[in-house]
Amino acid sequence: MKFWTLAFENNWITAEALKGAVKTELNPFGEITPEEYKRITGDEYTALYADKTVQ
Repeated sequence: MKFWTLAFENNWITAEALKGAVKTELNPFGEITPEEYKRITGDEYTALYADKTVQ
């Protein structure tokens, strides 16, 4: 999580791009949890389009 915090704080990555590092059912190799995403960005994690169920 330290790397992602540093990257976000130094504007090397946007909050939207950081979502790609969140571990989800469709991204089991993510490096941070949705809770860690919130600690880093201050925003609740909302799934990327690919993670949403499309009916």
